Amino acid sequence: MCKREKIKPVFERTFGIIIKIYFDISIMKKIRQTIKEFIMTNNMLNIKCNKYDLQFNIINGSVDFNFIDEHNNNIGLNFLNVDDDIIIFFREKNDNIIKPIKIIKLLKYEFNNDSSSDIEI
Repeated sequence: MCKREKIKPVFERTFGIIIKIYFDISIMKKIRQTIKEFIMTNNMLNIKCNKYDLQFNIINGSVDFNFIDEHNNNIGLNFLNVDDDIIIFFREKNDNIIKPIKIIKLLKYEFNNDSSSDIEI
C-alpha cells in the first residue's frame, strides 16, 4: 500500500465532516417571534407565537429541550411567559408548524448593578 492510499481515507473522512458541519449551519433558519399561548396535550406541547406554532414532544412527563437566554444560560420552560420575545432556530417548517432546534429568550431588561444606595446624601 502506497502512502497516497493511506492518506486518502483520512482526508475523505475529515473533509466529509467539515462539509457536514458547514451544510448543517448553512441550512438552519432563524426567526424572531412573540409567545402568545401555551397549549399542552397528552404527548405534545404547543407554543403559539405571532405567525408560527412550535411543537415539542413530551417524554415521561417532561419536555426534552434546552431553552437558553441571550447570555447562553440554560433556562427552564417555566421561565418562558406569554409576550416574551424569542429567537427560533430551525431547519424546516410545515405550513405554520415548526420543530425548533434552538430557542433563545430575549431579555426584556438588563440588570443595572449600580445601586441607588451608593449615592451619598
